Amino acid sequence: MEENISVLGLEWHTDSDMLSCKTQLTIERDKPVTKRLVLAVAHQVFDPIGFTAPVMLIPKLILQETWDLKLKWDEILPDDFIRKFKMWCLQLNALSEIKLPRWLNISPTDVSLSVHVFCDASQRAYAVCLFKSS
Repeated sequence: MEENISVLGLEWHTDSDMLSCKTQLTIERDKPVTKRLVLAVAHQVFDPIGFTAPVMLIPKLILQETWDLKLKWDEILPDDFIRKFKMWCLQLNALSEIKLPRWLNISPTDVSLSVHVFCDASQRAYAVCLFKSS
């Protein structure tokens, strides 16, 4: 039987030696979507190693756009922002299904090891992906 242990806000699945992110949002359905709510919900996802960064980009971009529009903290967001935010909230539960290995199995005796890095940027964000092959 697999045991799950909470480690730095992540779930450690001890049998498979994998890490996953816990996503249990606490938001009231009838609460108006404001800049304050977007920030509060986004900060419910604790990820000290940053593997949720691609997913967490969406609320950050929403907040950035609300600053551009000079919206107040408790002002209801425009409809298109509300749609993006609610869609993000619905899809966030799928994040807990992604599991990453805790250990990459790299040792000093590896004769052939390659590390590949890809990066790209747009007007709104940048991203980096790193993986190893042997």
